[in-house]
Amino acid sequence: SMRKVAQLGYFKIQQTPVITPVEGTEDKVDTTVNGEEDNRNTFEFGGGYSGFEGGFLQSSYSTRNFLGRGEEFNLTARLGGRTNRYSIGFTEPWIFNRPYTLGFTLFRMDRKFMQFNQTSVGGSVVLGMPVTYFSRFLVRYSYEQTKVSGISGFENQLNLISLQRSNIIQVTPSFLYDSRNHFYVPTAGTYFITSLPISHWALGSDVSYYKFFTQATYHHKAYKRSHIALNGEFGLVRPFPGHRIPASERFFLGGAGSIRGYQIRSVSPEFGGFVYGGDTYIGLNAEYIIPAGDVFQFAFFADAGRAYTLHAAQTVFQGDIVTLKTPITFDLNASVGFELRLFVPSSPFPVRFIWSKPLNPDPWQRTQTFEFNIGPSF
Repeated sequence: SMRKVAQLGYFKIQQTPVITPVEGTEDKVDTTVNGEEDNRNTFEFGGGYSGFEGGFLQSSYSTRNFLGRGEEFNLTARLGGRTNRYSIGFTEPWIFNRPYTLGFTLFRMDRKFMQFNQTSVGGSVVLGMPVTYFSRFLVRYSYEQTKVSGISGFENQLNLISLQRSNIIQVTPSFLYDSRNHFYVPTAGTYFITSLPISHWALGSDVSYYKFFTQATYHHKAYKRSHIALNGEFGLVRPFPGHRIPASERFFLGGAGSIRGYQIRSVSPEFGGFVYGGDTYIGLNAEYIIPAGDVFQFAFFADAGRAYTLHAAQTVFQGDIVTLKTPITFDLNASVGFELRLFVPSSPFPVRFIWSKPLNPDPWQRTQTFEFNIGPSF
């Protein structure tokens, strides 16, 4: 189908295909597809400021046809006052003479939190295979070594970090369904993913926990060229008996790819002014998108979400036993706003200028009226 061709990200299909029977046959046709070749190579260089990371510079290169057979290759470096990230990745879409996917990623990340510093290095290998016409099953094996240093007295007393140095080995089975009509800028179709990451001492990991994550996105054409986009997410992480949830695996919401108008990692449970992350979260997004030619888009949005601590964790703080737990509530942190999106030749994703109004922030949450971002909203 033409939707599968568009999902490759190689062509912009602009007209209905012309189908003509092959003379002298009864079961064969010629199909002529008119379109424009899309940009397969992307180079980005830029910078910005966020409430969590401070100032940063970012440079990245990616291609969706590295060796001429649809291979994906990407390099990314992000340098900031609080976070440095480096990564390299490669994906082969066709192995064993079948449509199986094999890919790898290597990374290093250094982060400076208010309470501690964290360095993570590692990599992953993923194998995927088709299930139906639009769906795939994937299995990812990942290894990450995390080192935590400079823990403050408050953080140490709260006892949310059980190991200052840990090896995290994780196996993640996932199911993916994608019927969207474009890889980068869809206007119709459905995207759905569900995954179950598992880390356990039997795999050689220093921590034992499991996660569940699911996301569903729906795009539907509306009046003329405008369309509606809806997104819903749910995730949870739980420790196996006798273990704690690693601080790096807890959930923090906020920012241009989550709940706009709330700064990155600010939507989270807190204790005594310390935002420590949830073990369960829900996120909802809705957009009405109006294109203005091929260069600009206008988008009106509404976001909502919250992170919870449903799995009670007891710890000792200042000589008292404290139970960290928050009740389930559907009084979600919400925001509404407007985006101006600019498409530039060097990037398949738009440059986004975002104006937001948080509707019901909690006292400890940091908010912002304007933010700048490059990439998808969800």
